[in-house]
Amino acid sequence: MKKVIAPLSVLAVLLCLFSPALLYVDQLLVGREGLRQMPWIIAMAVFFFTYTFCSLLIFHKSLQKKGTVTPAYYMGDKAIRFLVCAVSVAVYGFAVRDGILPFAVNLFVLYLVTMLFTNIYCIRQEKKYKK
Repeated sequence: MKKVIAPLSVLAVLLCLFSPALLYVDQLLVGREGLRQMPWIIAMAVFFFTYTFCSLLIFHKSLQKKGTVTPAYYMGDKAIRFLVCAVSVAVYGFAVRDGILPFAVNLFVLYLVTMLFTNIYCIRQEKKYKK
């Protein structure tokens, strides 16, 4: 658990920077209607943070037990993350029916930030562990 807290603080800073930036861009592009995205951006950031926390816990347990992490972990992690995003866009589309494009763009940006962060972190940790 201790190994996961330090990288999560970096991710928290990234999400705290990107979330207001996304809100600002939404407001510039669509005006005051962009403010309606605020609760969704917060919810998405919380989801990605929580999911990454769980993912990194599994990563570290696997790394400690086996000494390496299988490619299935990486593929499964990305697949689950992508499927949750696809379902989120569909649910938002059916529930709200307005502003689907800004929602999908915001979701994609947060998805990309957390996916890149997770990939870079895991690759570095595996290299450290092999040395």
